[in-house]
Amino acid sequence: MKTRIIVLLLTLALLVGMLASCSNGNSPATTAATTAATTAATTAGTTAATTAATTAVTAAYPIVTDGSVTLDIGTWCHASTAPYEDLLVFQEYEKISGVHVNWITFPQSGFTEKRNIAFATGDLPDAYTKASMSVNDVMKFCTSGAIISIDEMMPTYAPNLNAYLQANPNINKGVTMLDGHIYGTPYILESSAIRVQARMFFDMELMNTVGGTMPSTTSELVDYLKLVRDQDANGNGDPSDEIPLVTSGLNHIFQMTAGSFGLNMNGQSHSFIDMAGGNGFRFLPTTDGYRDQLAFVRELYAEKLIDQEVFTVTSTDALASISQHQAGAVI
Repeated sequence: MKTRIIVLLLTLALLVGMLASCSNGNSPATTAATTAATTAATTAGTTAATTAATTAVTAAYPIVTDGSVTLDIGTWCHASTAPYEDLLVFQEYEKISGVHVNWITFPQSGFTEKRNIAFATGDLPDAYTKASMSVNDVMKFCTSGAIISIDEMMPTYAPNLNAYLQANPNINKGVTMLDGHIYGTPYILESSAIRVQARMFFDMELMNTVGGTMPSTTSELVDYLKLVRDQDANGNGDPSDEIPLVTSGLNHIFQMTAGSFGLNMNGQSHSFIDMAGGNGFRFLPTTDGYRDQLAFVRELYAEKLIDQEVFTVTSTDALASISQHQAGAVI
């Protein structure tokens, strides 16, 4: 098992979370969070605490100034996501913090198995993010000493997050384990905009080719998708290889268009319940808007405006359609 510097593990684990870990006097977020789950776990060897003094660490940016620290962080990566080391947000955080991260990534489908093997063999990275750990997992791994608690270090090295949790006791309870300690940073959804889980993107080159305009209603969306369906939008001589709307599941269409039918007005934290207008809970499948949305999605499928293999298509298939300019829009 690796021996690392606990303070740096904490700082980088928080750094890759939803909230900034270090403070320059800014106050914590003021919008009430709606859900939280621990999605990052720090790992360290049994002698890590005795080595913490070997590197000068501060509670402000940059964390280190000599570029001497590299951390291994394990995670999973979706097929549609660029390598983490190529993402601008992590490149900028490396410049700000002075700490280099060596990302150890696995496909999402096999991540839990790889993670469990690492814990079983003791060949662990310095930290995990998006660790897919249940409460039982956290308690098992912390009992064995494979992961360390971070709550005692948070007031110094994560003052913003610490203040936020103190101001939101329900969230604090949610990330505190049965032994009274915190082992990972929370994933916090703070606003309705953040809770939009599915987003639609358009191929503007195809849109210009078919003479379409950016739709602002569901009717305009249908009209545009029909233009893509009925023309050789990508100009390859085959007018039948375009897929107007590409998605790897009907649920993405339901999520994306829910607001258009007055559904999920409090975000996607619960797919079938919301509190529209503050008038109490609604069970969405009993509403007219839900029935209208079902009719809309049925129209998309019946008119061949979405992939007819939508029930079996994979994200890899969807990406291939996009890269070949066959998709008018993608969710």
